[in-house]
Amino acid sequence: MASAPLLLHAEPPAAAAEDLATRLLELVAIKSVSREEQSLCSFVETRLRAAPGVEVVRVGDNLIATLPALAGRPRVVLCGHLDTVPENGNLPPRREGDRILGLGATDLKSGLAVIWRLLDELSGLVARGPSRELDAIDCDPAFVFYAREEIAFRESGLIEVELAWPELRSAQFAVCVEPTSNAVELGCNGTLHAELTVLGKAAHAARPWLGSNAIHSALPLLAQVAARGERCWSPPGRTDCVYREVMSVTGIAGGKARNVIPDRCTFNLNFRFAPDRGSDAARAEVSALFEKAVQAGVAELVFKDVGPAGRVPHGNRWCDRLVARAGGKVRAKQAWTDVGRFSEWNVDAVSCGPGIPEVAHQKEEWASVAMMVESLAMFRAFVGCAQVVEAAR
Repeated sequence: MASAPLLLHAEPPAAAAEDLATRLLELVAIKSVSREEQSLCSFVETRLRAAPGVEVVRVGDNLIATLPALAGRPRVVLCGHLDTVPENGNLPPRREGDRILGLGATDLKSGLAVIWRLLDELSGLVARGPSRELDAIDCDPAFVFYAREEIAFRESGLIEVELAWPELRSAQFAVCVEPTSNAVELGCNGTLHAELTVLGKAAHAARPWLGSNAIHSALPLLAQVAARGERCWSPPGRTDCVYREVMSVTGIAGGKARNVIPDRCTFNLNFRFAPDRGSDAARAEVSALFEKAVQAGVAELVFKDVGPAGRVPHGNRWCDRLVARAGGKVRAKQAWTDVGRFSEWNVDAVSCGPGIPEVAHQKEEWASVAMMVESLAMFRAFVGCAQVVEAAR
């Protein structure tokens, strides 16, 4: 990858597609399963530091890149995580026509390639000095590349970034470049994990009446979860965003031996709650479901991890601008993203990126080069430099 500043007026539009494909192939080729992001972080750090006018701060395996020449303008953040889920037979990376295949291609290294490219373009404008094009940039974009998003809420590298760089909380808007097929996904459902352990008494399986089978006792409680209906919620005045609130048992364990009546049965409960609920309200909803069993002493409920729901921006001009640049493609974010974390910091945020959510975490995960080009154009327009590109054509 050339380290010279990108001069937008000198590059044919088709070259951007090849450049983005090359960047994504480089990113996917470097393994970065959660907690193993060091090599990828170092690779990206080296590339960012080669761009003139870019200030880079590394905190652990997280990077913060800013353009001091744009300081003083409203701060917006574009961010994406470096990590992937564990491998699933989908390495090494390869290209097949418009598709780049490989672990993390869609979630969300295609988004990383786009914001890395955008940062290089802005660097090129800064390197050319004062100009009409530079004046057209009406925000101060910060680019954050962070670790450990794919695991527990409390382990995210964004926590380290916020502690080292409190300016993150002063942003007027943030975009998580999660896979959305370039739609703007507002807010996000919260996610809660709890363990319910049903208590019994061990006995020989030949004489079950001398014990209490915890697995059998768990069945009515499992049925309560299965029977709980889906709840839908939309923000007031919006019919384009419907959040589906769902509760599921995602794991179960019990029994010590084939000939022993189990004295414990534990299942994991995952509650995806809508943005009109806070984390405490979500806990209360789960507690109420098992209140009788817990009070009777036949079950124990432990909350393991809670990711807060993300609020839906209202009247935020940066959000409105991004929606306009996305052609009005708006929908609810059914899954959890760090939009929820930004909401806790009182920062409006959305998810928007070129990855394709339907293929995330799959063995044949892939990203579209054409969709990355579309994403780049959208983010160029979002920060105010679209007219520079249009002039180049």
